[in-house]
Amino acid sequence: MTKIKLTYKTIITLMIGISLLTGSCTQQNPETELYRPVNYIVLLDLSDRILVRHVTETDQLLIQTVFQSFVGCVRQNLTVRSVDKLKVRIMPQKGSTLDLYSYENRLSIDMSALDVSMKNNALVNFDKQLATSLASLYREAYQGPATGNYFGCDIWKYFNEQLRTDLEHGYINYVIILTDGYFDFENSAHALRKGNRFTSSDFYAGLSSLDWQVAAAERDFGLIPIDLKQPVHCLVCGLNSKKEQLTELEKLGYFWKKWMLESHADTCILIPFSSSEKMKHELVKQIKTVKK
Repeated sequence: MTKIKLTYKTIITLMIGISLLTGSCTQQNPETELYRPVNYIVLLDLSDRILVRHVTETDQLLIQTVFQSFVGCVRQNLTVRSVDKLKVRIMPQKGSTLDLYSYENRLSIDMSALDVSMKNNALVNFDKQLATSLASLYREAYQGPATGNYFGCDIWKYFNEQLRTDLEHGYINYVIILTDGYFDFENSAHALRKGNRFTSSDFYAGLSSLDWQVAAAERDFGLIPIDLKQPVHCLVCGLNSKKEQLTELEKLGYFWKKWMLESHADTCILIPFSSSEKMKHELVKQIKTVKK
């Protein structure tokens, strides 16, 4: 009788053990379950800001830094399985002679569109030509030393008309904007207005007192928001005041954050213009922070 009871217990124990083993074999790796592909979108403001000393070389360094972060994500989940994306977009400028689409194609890579056997080679080849393509782009973007040779960069237009089609559902979307932070036009008449909301930053000039933030809140000044419709982490790199006012940089950051909050971005991180290495370090740190 005792022998049968022990055998019964043994059978039950074995069945439970087999069940656990089977479950552990079919269970996915937690890291694989949590993995989500990344979609890096780098937006370039090629207005007269590129005349500021060290801006062009800093931009190129930051773009290459984003690419290295992209490569890290590709390798993390094995290159052959990667569906990660990197897109460089040049924001609209009236009268620009740049071949925008050619440069955007050369500076973008979509791992999901590549055959498995081609993915690693494509990544290596992209890396080899990146610096040359960037140097060529900034060389062509230079229109001489006069600010009048440069049209304003329509940041709002890109966000309103194109960004949503560049965002990816199910991805971690990073939007890295290389800009001085201004929404400039060659003619302010082209800007839109809705109450005290605008598509240009001309209204900043009317907020010159030390209590500008109180006035801005009371009158609800800001940029016209856009419903992004997808989770977005926004990093604005290179904020740089064109004016001598001590509060100008603070204003740039305030209205960018307000705009992104009202447009339903998940985060809006501001990185002021400084030395290239400092900005690179800050960008890497912030991208890692967002990933967590």
